[in-house]
Amino acid sequence: MKRTIASFALFAAATVALATHASAQEQPFQATVPFNFTVGNRELPTGSYLVRTFGNRQVQIQNMHQNISAYALANAGNRLKDENKKLVFDKVGGQYFLREIVSTSQAVEFPKSESEKRAQTLVKQSVDTDPGTSIAEQN
Repeated sequence: MKRTIASFALFAAATVALATHASAQEQPFQATVPFNFTVGNRELPTGSYLVRTFGNRQVQIQNMHQNISAYALANAGNRLKDENKKLVFDKVGGQYFLREIVSTSQAVEFPKSESEKRAQTLVKQSVDTDPGTSIAEQN
């Protein structure tokens, strides 16, 4: 009986692993990013990257010339699929944050990271306290 249960469990695990790998992995693509950027809470340098998506949630971005990579979880994106594979960034102050990956078969979107939220807060605070950005009417 134990042998039957163990065999069934092993079969089920193998089937799930193979089905996930076969149906969920998209062909990786290369993207050149001309600026430093952040994925999740990891900052990556300018360079050429290999972008892999696994399923509709897991993403790996690997620098092709340095031993640097980032892994992140994404959500299904709102943007329609596109013939051109691309990375979409948010710019906050002078920092870039990876927002979306769009490909021929799917679009995934990253939630705002703690780093991006902090950057937005700092930018907002600097705008609120910068006297050059406020306008006052004179009488």
